[in-house]
Amino acid sequence: MNTRCALTIVIPCKDDPRVLECLASIDVDCEVLVVVNGSSDAFVTAISVALAEAGAVMIYREEANLSAALEHGVQTAGNDAILFMDADCQFEPGTIDRLYAAMTTGGAENKVYKGSVCFDRGHGYLPRLIARSRHVHTTAPPTAFKPPLLVHRGLAPRIGGYFFDSRLLWKEDADLDWRLREAGVAVAPVANALIRHAALDICTDLRSNYRYGVGAALGKLMAIPLTTPDRSLRRTLQSEGIAVAGYMSLANLARGIGYRWTLLMAAVRGSD
Repeated sequence: MNTRCALTIVIPCKDDPRVLECLASIDVDCEVLVVVNGSSDAFVTAISVALAEAGAVMIYREEANLSAALEHGVQTAGNDAILFMDADCQFEPGTIDRLYAAMTTGGAENKVYKGSVCFDRGHGYLPRLIARSRHVHTTAPPTAFKPPLLVHRGLAPRIGGYFFDSRLLWKEDADLDWRLREAGVAVAPVANALIRHAALDICTDLRSNYRYGVGAALGKLMAIPLTTPDRSLRRTLQSEGIAVAGYMSLANLARGIGYRWTLLMAAVRGSD
């Protein structure tokens, strides 16, 4: 590794041992914060030594709340340049350097910097469909969805004084993207800044889509505007074919169930 970089990488993690593979992919000398987010005592005990050996600082939060975990990482970071990463992803060589160099040359006052996600297609037909479906709704148009997303702490006063709203259990980065754009902050894609996302099975992916629906409903209930990714079946059919469009329709159904169920439960509680 070269001279220590004035960068902090924030990785929220809940009971996911793949965070060690994520840490192993970091190829710059910088501060790394792993925010252990509502994990079991057994996981914390098992992972704490390995995190220390990998040079990461562990921050423990008892409550499982992704938004709060990310914001805690921001507040704890020792550097103004903060890179958000996920525990189930790995950096491709040179990605961190490319993102940091982009901020250094392009400025941090009016831009955030976004890398690309390559979804592992795993083994079998269905994981390949899931990977292709994910690629569709995470790449168009460029958004400040994480990971990987590099921001400067100095942007916070322009976007409400915070990056992540703890009231939003899901869709936390859709809220961030909206506030950045409203403040005139552009999302700058960085060429060849690539991370690899672990392969997704159908249960994990549909659960995530359900949670996206929950987050969207929470945003509606609290009047928090959110950026909505393009989940168009027509565009998916045109670009990826009928099989991927078919799976996208299933993912959209899971999202819709999460959305409508959350609104229904809110209405029921409101009528009590």
